[in-house]
Amino acid sequence: MTNFKESWTKSSSLFFSTAPILIGLLFSILTFGLSKLQNFCMDYYFVALTGIGLILIGIPHGAVDHLSNKKNHSLKSDLIKMFLMGLTWLVHPGVGLSVFIVLSAWHFGQADSTFLNSDSKYLNFYLGLATLGSLLLSQPNELISYLNMFGLKNLTYLNLTYLEYLALGLRLSLILFFLKVKKDNYIALFLLITCHQILSYLPLLISFMIYFLFIHSLNAWLRLVHKTKFTHLRLYRKTLPQTIGALILMIIIIGLKLSYNQTDHFTDQVLVSFFIFVSIVTAPHIFNVNQLYKN
Repeated sequence: MTNFKESWTKSSSLFFSTAPILIGLLFSILTFGLSKLQNFCMDYYFVALTGIGLILIGIPHGAVDHLSNKKNHSLKSDLIKMFLMGLTWLVHPGVGLSVFIVLSAWHFGQADSTFLNSDSKYLNFYLGLATLGSLLLSQPNELISYLNMFGLKNLTYLNLTYLEYLALGLRLSLILFFLKVKKDNYIALFLLITCHQILSYLPLLISFMIYFLFIHSLNAWLRLVHKTKFTHLRLYRKTLPQTIGALILMIIIIGLKLSYNQTDHFTDQVLVSFFIFVSIVTAPHIFNVNQLYKN
């Protein structure tokens, strides 16, 4: 009887630790299949996925830092970090984008390390860097197009083929983690590498959003439910004020960007504004989560 309970507990723990990756993998396969349909519109799919995903889990997973980290959370500190992040974009788009990428790699590495039970901050940072690098560099033509939207021009010196090889190298380098993680985490690592490989065939924004929503955000959300002992619905209700506030901020940022720059394409302006918004609301969350992991 004891062996059965131990086996059941271990199986439940395995499912809990791999569930977000499995869901991300299923969505990756589904999206890849849909992309092969002749009349399927990926633009509408991306808008629906992003809109619904952000409201249901993307924004809420980062809106309860005051519950998960009560002792060290400060609203004043959060607002200062948001202001400073916004200021970096005003100084220069390249500075804002660089800071956002470094912070995201740091944050993704910390979060994904929970799948592998890794406690090395250097390996975790590399994990986040490899994850973000694979997502961004797998579609170099799109990447350069988006960098141009941010005002980073004259990037013709970049070799697109080398960027694709670099993305592949970053994915393959994750295999080395098999040497560092315990055997109990082999399945999670294998699924994570497989998911990144499938995501590399998808458009850049869609692959990033699938990773962000179903692997990163869902993982954090499930752990928040476990930590707070709230039901999913009760926890979601707790996030509503911050989620609504974030959506209002997004509308304001997009409105300001459109009003001050009416020369660029409308869609380009919205995308740039959206990522500026994401970087601003994410900045305090990244530092709050880092403090939580330290504790």
